[in-house]
Amino acid sequence: MIGQIVSHYHILEKIGSGGMGEVYLAEDTKLKRRVTLKFLPLQMTADPEAKERFEREAQAAAALNHPNIVTVYEIGEHEGQVFIAMEYVEGRTLKELITVNRQPSTVHPSPFVSSPLSLAQVIEIATQIASGLAASHAKGIVHRDIKPQNILVDKDGRVKILDFGLAKLKGVSSLTKESSTLGTVHYMSPEQTMGQDVDHRTDIWSIGVVFYEMLSGRLPFRGDYEQAVIYSILNEEPEPPRPAGSEVPDALERLIMKALSKDPEKRPARMSELSTGLAEALRQAGNPAHPLQAALPSIAVLPFVNMSAEAENEYFSDGLAEELITRISRLRDLRVVARTSAFAFKGKDLDIREIGRKLNVQNILEGSVRKSGSRLRITAQLINVADGFHLWSDQYDREIKDIFAIQDEIAQEIVKKLNVNLMSEDKSRVSSRIENVEAYQRFLRGRHLLSKYTLVSLYKAIDCFEQVLGEYPSFAPVLVGMADAYFFLGFLNLMPPRESFPKAKEMAQKAIALDPSLANAHSLLGLTLLHYDWDWPGAEKSLRQALAINDQNSFAHSGFGTYLLVIGKMDEAVNEYLLELEVNPLASRTVVNCGMALMRSGKLDEAIAHMQGVIDIEGGNPHTQWLLGQAWFLKNEQEKGIEQIRQAVALSDRNPMILSGLGWVLAMNGQSEETREILAELKRRSDEEPIRPYLIAKIYAGLNDADQSFSWLEQSFRQHDPSLAFILTDETLVHLHHDQRFKDLLTRLKLDQGFVPAAHKENP
Repeated sequence: MIGQIVSHYHILEKIGSGGMGEVYLAEDTKLKRRVTLKFLPLQMTADPEAKERFEREAQAAAALNHPNIVTVYEIGEHEGQVFIAMEYVEGRTLKELITVNRQPSTVHPSPFVSSPLSLAQVIEIATQIASGLAASHAKGIVHRDIKPQNILVDKDGRVKILDFGLAKLKGVSSLTKESSTLGTVHYMSPEQTMGQDVDHRTDIWSIGVVFYEMLSGRLPFRGDYEQAVIYSILNEEPEPPRPAGSEVPDALERLIMKALSKDPEKRPARMSELSTGLAEALRQAGNPAHPLQAALPSIAVLPFVNMSAEAENEYFSDGLAEELITRISRLRDLRVVARTSAFAFKGKDLDIREIGRKLNVQNILEGSVRKSGSRLRITAQLINVADGFHLWSDQYDREIKDIFAIQDEIAQEIVKKLNVNLMSEDKSRVSSRIENVEAYQRFLRGRHLLSKYTLVSLYKAIDCFEQVLGEYPSFAPVLVGMADAYFFLGFLNLMPPRESFPKAKEMAQKAIALDPSLANAHSLLGLTLLHYDWDWPGAEKSLRQALAINDQNSFAHSGFGTYLLVIGKMDEAVNEYLLELEVNPLASRTVVNCGMALMRSGKLDEAIAHMQGVIDIEGGNPHTQWLLGQAWFLKNEQEKGIEQIRQAVALSDRNPMILSGLGWVLAMNGQSEETREILAELKRRSDEEPIRPYLIAKIYAGLNDADQSFSWLEQSFRQHDPSLAFILTDETLVHLHHDQRFKDLLTRLKLDQGFVPAAHKENP
């Protein structure tokens, strides 16, 4: 039908189809506006009497005028098939919001990652749905097919309820016997599944199902086939919708469960009762200020394939992809997967749809680079993950001096094809660059080396950055690169803290002075203040500033999550790490930090389930395995915990931190002989490699040797060991908390300011 004229509507494109008909986008040639045309199946209108009744009901629905209801303009007929012309809403269905927005990672499943929408979003959407249905019920119209697919959220966050043309008008008989069970079985009320007459309370039931799904990410009544679902609706009680580890108001949970009462008399009597309950839930939640937005379009930029004859040009192809990630990730209306996760698929021959599923994105950008002398050939393809079709592709045969223009063109095509709003501020950010091609290539080489995070690569990265700074001392991103390199040289114990962290701080401050809009500069400054200066207010201020600049920056979420973990706000830390995993789902360090925050808050079962879920999918990872063992040990499963940590030690090739963890659990379990062997090994190795005194102090704490423990902690303090930042919440040091020397140390670390200590029993 595309291209045809139906009545005075020009059909533009098909936008949906299903058992209830086909839907098209059309232009009203008289009023010059876009409309939606829905053609109903012939069987629904073949009976003249049923057709007449339907028209009366549709006319009544068209009389509804409410901001949360899609307006029905008219009902018409084309070649014997009835169609409804209605308002066209540019937005996403609630089903898409539930599926795409804040979808739990399939790579790191966890029992506490279950809510697909924030609490504020759930309450906001629910309130608007209730308002729209209250208006329809006031006119005696029952919708009968409330489900996420029939609820749209436009770009301004306004909810619009669809398909009132299929509603049942009070006092008017149904279309057919079959129409009495119109709808999707999962959202049907018990009386609807049995074909009984229904009233407005069937909509209240369906709303309860929708609310439940929004809140928990799952349906309350499930089954492998339709009759199994119906059996569940008629005979089974749903589990409470409260996601594990969440703070869902009691009022909201009670409201949902009341709406799902099998007896209509026990449900809320009317929509106003639902609205009152939602207002109470909002009050209990502390009136969270979270503007409702449609699910953002999402994209992952994969590393471009190096097609050059010289393998060393890989830095250039990687750098092009990384630059594109940096540019487009600063757009407000686009969710961009972080480099760490996108580059995890480098060199792997996987189907685009599989990559999209693992990264939870709708679109993939991939490409290749062939560099020969001063000539470039760059190809780029933007692919829709759902069907594998290309949304856009192009090839650029240019001089290397045109690299900046090519990056601009690719970024602009992404913006255009994904319909992203590009604000004036965003335009300046997308075009930010260093102009000199040779210096730019050295900058890309430095970034490529930086991403390896080894001693040699970090020093080489610094050398590249210093060469660029010699020519362009005002180019802020290169200062951020240097701050990054110096910070991780200290954090990874590759350079003495007193040498590395002050340089990281200096470079971050210089970058901020030149360009305050660089989120990573603020994050690096905050983390340096946290791990080296122990300036907690300063760290919090800088880390919050990074999030204010770019709330999709994975490093900003990771940094702020670490601050929360350090000061003992474990639930908030978990939430922050989950926000990072939305844009960086393969960030293994963050997955471990999530488990650590759960464990240190005393939620041992959730920590175990979380880490075990990761291991089941990814296989053994030393840090994951170590943390799982630690949680089992704290749960009084000592032998199981020790065995897990032994495996972690073997996997890590006796990594000092994990070996220290084994020493502590063995000490706590009374196996002092093996514990002292580990102590001897760490001390011996410290003559040849940097071993943090903090790790040895932990083992002595397990042996209940406070004097030795404080002696090594004092060494840590003198060295400005970044590990000391975690002292307040470290479960291995709980035995020292009552010692005055521990309190004095907290004072010197400025941690005696009302922060939350570790939540652990002293004897596991």
